[in-house]
Amino acid sequence: MGRPVAVITGGSSGIGLEAVKLFCQSGYQVYTCARREFNFATHVPADQLCNIDYQKIDVQDTVRLAGWIHSIGSQSSLDVLINNAAIVHKKPLTEFASHEFEQSLTGNLLAVLESAKAAIGYFDSKRGGTLINVSSMAAVD
Repeated sequence: MGRPVAVITGGSSGIGLEAVKLFCQSGYQVYTCARREFNFATHVPADQLCNIDYQKIDVQDTVRLAGWIHSIGSQSSLDVLINNAAIVHKKPLTEFASHEFEQSLTGNLLAVLESAKAAIGYFDSKRGGTLINVSSMAAVD
């Protein structure tokens, strides 16, 4: 049996980055994604970089997100999924354009649903798995 596996969306900053570091320190193989390029070498000790697999994925692309999770799960059982990524528009709701509201719904709700659906089938049938959905006050104006 290999290392336990954690999948963390939004792993390039804030709570997500701290979760990546914590799971790496705990010996997990960490798969993480975010919508921007990111260099973990500046944030994670060199001896733990081998535990991180990073993909540039915008969670609004729910088909790609689910496909990525399926590709991880097809290699090994998943132990943890942390839905942390968020789409934040820093302005009052009354000033949202329709497409911004759609982006928020897709990134903050539909992506959580689709990633959970993709991951649950790969949780170990005997040990189970852990699903954590993160919400943050950072999105509140």
